[in-house]
Amino acid sequence: MMPATHVLAAVGSAGWLLGPNPVGLVVAVAGAALPDVDELQSMMGYRLSVACGSLPLGIGRQRTHSVFALVLTSVGVGVLVGSGDLGVYFAMGWMSHLILDLFTGGVPLWWPWRRGPEHRVTLGHHHPGGAVDWILCTALSMWVVTMMLEDRWIPVWAEQVRSAVAATGGG
Repeated sequence: MMPATHVLAAVGSAGWLLGPNPVGLVVAVAGAALPDVDELQSMMGYRLSVACGSLPLGIGRQRTHSVFALVLTSVGVGVLVGSGDLGVYFAMGWMSHLILDLFTGGVPLWWPWRRGPEHRVTLGHHHPGGAVDWILCTALSMWVVTMMLEDRWIPVWAEQVRSAVAATGGG
């Protein structure tokens, strides 16, 4: 899937299921981006390979596209930032990434328990950047904008900023 599709799926699913916490949504976007760290065709994976000379995690939808990596990183984020809620937002982003990639050739969901190409879970073989990806990206865009307007995310965010400023003595 295109990066925009992953971002919109993360924001949409996390915002809908967990609420429009702006910090949580940014963490969900990070969770949606990180599974491609081992994919040379992704912007992040390519830059990492140039910087490091080789990828320590393997090349192309390997370990980072598994339930094991999802749980390990989400718990790690929750512990690192001291917030289980943010760990859940991160997990939502990572999970949305894995679900979308099931439609573009599959992922090794059950790594390390099941290894090898014959154990990849797939729901389709649509090409990233193809017509299905663009249609899905457009639909996700409309869904996120609709939620922002109907659920009044912007006023919620403005109130959170006002409360944070008042709590620091700035307001």
